[in-house]
Amino acid sequence: SDLNAHRLAINVGDSLQIEADHQIRNLAVTGIYQDITNGGITAKIAADYSSEPVVREHYSIDLIDGVSLQAVTDRLASNIPAAKVFPLHLYRQQTLGTITDSLTVASVAIVVIALGINFLIGLFFITLEVKRRKREDANLKAIGFSERTVRSIYLIKGVLASLIGVLFAFLIVQTAGQYLFSGLFGLLGFGLKRLNFVVHPLFLIFWGGLLPVGMNALSNYLASAQVKETTIIDLDNA
Repeated sequence: SDLNAHRLAINVGDSLQIEADHQIRNLAVTGIYQDITNGGITAKIAADYSSEPVVREHYSIDLIDGVSLQAVTDRLASNIPAAKVFPLHLYRQQTLGTITDSLTVASVAIVVIALGINFLIGLFFITLEVKRRKREDANLKAIGFSERTVRSIYLIKGVLASLIGVLFAFLIVQTAGQYLFSGLFGLLGFGLKRLNFVVHPLFLIFWGGLLPVGMNALSNYLASAQVKETTIIDLDNA
């Protein structure tokens, strides 16, 4: 397995010496795979099966949809007392729990920081835009546009820009994100060669769409309040 290869400092093509059937055998490493069982420390060999008793055997069982995982686990554990029966997600938690927990904390921190930056940038940009468009806003008010209508112009522009940014970020994550994270974890030696992102629609819609756009809309609304200070006098002063 990948973690075992890191532990032994070997790569594909290297020779590995093991003891089997009371004999020393030299084996060639033909491939490295990713595994989460036994803490990620496993190995596979293509060789004749020995008739001597083995230390331990593993069996993986795939269940069809609708079958209770816990019920099958309890039944097998009851029928085969000598066996240890575990749901696979426990192996995953044991092997990758540290990584997933760290990613969760990092993800929450990144989301909070990103939302804060999004809010501040929106507030700063619209504040400058209101100052720059002071003459245009005064002209709109002079011909009959209400303050609410003028502010809605800034709001619509900000929301559209935010939507474009969210869509662009989503495309980047879906196309390059998996490869970037896979490469990063591979370099760090976490035993992960390839990651596939699992998208939760409701989570994505709220945290990745509605919340950033909402924060941008709030910053636009607060910053555009300066429009009420714009009067027809600004046409002469601009």
